[in-house]
Amino acid sequence: MSKPDSATQNLSQFIIHEIKKKLPPNEDITSVLSQLLHLSKSAIYRKINGDVSLSLPEATLLARHYQISLDNFILGGSTATGFRFRGQPAPEETDVSYYLKIIEALHFLKKDNQEYEMVITTQEITPFQFLYFPELSAFQSLLWSRVTMRYINVEDENFIVEQKAQDGQLQLIAKELTTMYENIPCTEFISSRILDKNLDALLHFARYPVFSDPATPILICEQLEALIKHLFNIAKMGQKTPFLTGNEVSAPPVPFTLFHDNFPNYDTNLLFKSPRRSFVYCSFDYPNFMSSTSPKMVEYVEKWIINCRTHSTRISGEGEMYRNQLQQFFLAKIAAVKKQLIH
Repeated sequence: MSKPDSATQNLSQFIIHEIKKKLPPNEDITSVLSQLLHLSKSAIYRKINGDVSLSLPEATLLARHYQISLDNFILGGSTATGFRFRGQPAPEETDVSYYLKIIEALHFLKKDNQEYEMVITTQEITPFQFLYFPELSAFQSLLWSRVTMRYINVEDENFIVEQKAQDGQLQLIAKELTTMYENIPCTEFISSRILDKNLDALLHFARYPVFSDPATPILICEQLEALIKHLFNIAKMGQKTPFLTGNEVSAPPVPFTLFHDNFPNYDTNLLFKSPRRSFVYCSFDYPNFMSSTSPKMVEYVEKWIINCRTHSTRISGEGEMYRNQLQQFFLAKIAAVKKQLIH
């Protein structure tokens, strides 16, 4: 049997080494890979030992399954970090497919059957919040499409917000995504500008025939008010509650921590973490995310989040005065836009 070429062998050993780091101490890598690749244990042992290399399909399957970043291998162990970035959406890209990618990422973490958490730093409202509201969700699709993503199912000149709000597929996805969000421990950093893009867009698009009812922009303002009140309510309790169901608390409680970042220097970033898998989403043109599973990038973002805490104020049950002042600040912004829309 001929030895595998050095490049292929190096890639195989890199992937196997990364898998070993991710497996619990009591889990046998030979048994695990045998099940994943549908090969005998003796065949797996030869691959682990370096006598036979992983095939390209095998290497791809394992890298995807264990979220192994090939950055360090490709970049030769440099300090650089590679990113996956799609750039402009493919012609078949829709707002629904964007949400499905988020659901896929959350399911990927959840299947470990281990604790996982999410850290969000944002200067915009996240989907986990606005998807509670059909009209606000529909308007967000319009905003994304006309400003950044050019979704083919929204770009139509005949697009009507109220019709989109009745989209059954979007409603099902919204239910699944918000339910998942309610069960994920979260730490979120918000800036004073999280409402600005939506409010500015409401004033802009209210002049265009994208609403069949002139009262809908007012309704969206009211939904933003409800969103802010809910966000600050769960921040006060320090744990999540299902939206629109009072103070009903899940069992066991799902921790929630909210920070107000006084000097944000970011757009929207998400860090997903579990004991075995971590990856980062960084927005360049929200919601068009770059992503990386590089351990160096994850470590950098973790340190960067610690730095964010130094210029942030925790919005908690104890800080009632600050919490109430900040909530009223956001509600006043919405009220000012409502007044312009009415007149």
